[in-house]
Formats: sequence, structure tokens, C-alpha cells
Amino acid sequence: DSGNHRIQKFTKDGKFLAMRIDWIVDLGAYLSPGAQGHVRNTTNCMTGVYKIPALYASYRIPITNTTPIGAYRGAGRPDIAYAVERLVNQAAAEINVDPAELRRRNFIPPADFPYTSPSGGEYECADMPGVLEKALKLADWSKLKDVETKVYTDAVRRTDADTIRDCKDFEIVVMMRERTRFPR
Repeated sequence: DSGNHRIQKFTKDGKFLAMRIDWIVDLGAYLSPGAQGHVRNTTNCMTGVYKIPALYASYRIPITNTTPIGAYRGAGRPDIAYAVERLVNQAAAEINVDPAELRRRNFIPPADFPYTSPSGGEYECADMPGVLEKALKLADWSKLKDVETKVYTDAVRRTDADTIRDCKDFEIVVMMRERTRFPR
């Protein structure tokens, strides 16, 4: 389990300027030898695939009565990837921009590779805009946005607070599309 609070600064047109994370990581009753991976990897991957020039992170590791956690194959990376992508979705909602468009505006440009993030994460090469375009096409993004809007509207009508919160998340809608096989 990890809880986090993040604040991101961005311009009116949606260019990311800074990100701050307060990360609480429950690593269990005592620290195992591989547990530091959760902190190290979240730091290295803090910007995700975005060019964010200023970063700040604080980590708190409470000792709890749960089973100790050890790192296994990239521990912490999925956690920070989810947090960053949620943050992008929240920023898109704040400035009323399509989340895909906000991603395009803030990707690490292909011309900047190899790229070292402000936290020291090294990226060899990637074509993030190309990958996004392929994903949008495969997901039939224009129809998926309509489905997301309908699901969210229906949830509001039911006034189920948990469903409303979950339906704001693009990731949940994508999973729902897979389960229900919406027409293409």
C-alpha cells in the first residue's frame, strides 16, 4: 500500500512546470533488504514520460503490523506511473483539455533522447507521441470519451460516491470497455 499527495504546477495552456509528492509507503513490520526499491524506483521514475523540470518528493515509511515487503522486478514503478497518470488526468480536467492532448503537450520530445530526468532517471529512446497515437487509434478514443461521459453521468444520477470517484478515472473506463466489449 502506498498513499500519496501530489501537487502539480502548470501553465494556463497546460505545460507542466513542477511536481511535488508526499509518498507514504507501508513496507511492513520491518525493512527487508530489498524494500528500498519502492523509494528508489519511485524517485527515478517520478516524471513518468513527461518533461517536468522541477520536482520535490518526501517519503515516509511507517512501521506497521503488516508483513514486510521486499522488492520484486521494478517495485514502486507501477505505483508512481499510476500516480503520475492520475495527476495528468486531474490537470486535464482542471484546464478542460482532452487528457490525450495534455499528454502530447508534455511528453519528453523524441529529439531530447537520450534524456535524463531531474531525478536522475535515464531514458534511452522513445517515441511517446507515436505510441500515444497508436493507443488512441486502437482504443477508438473518440468513442471511448463518449462512453466515459455516459458512465460518469449515469454514476452521478445514482449518487453512489465511490462509483462517481472511480468513473472519473480513465483507467476504470478502459477496463469497463474490455469487460463489456463496447461496439467499435
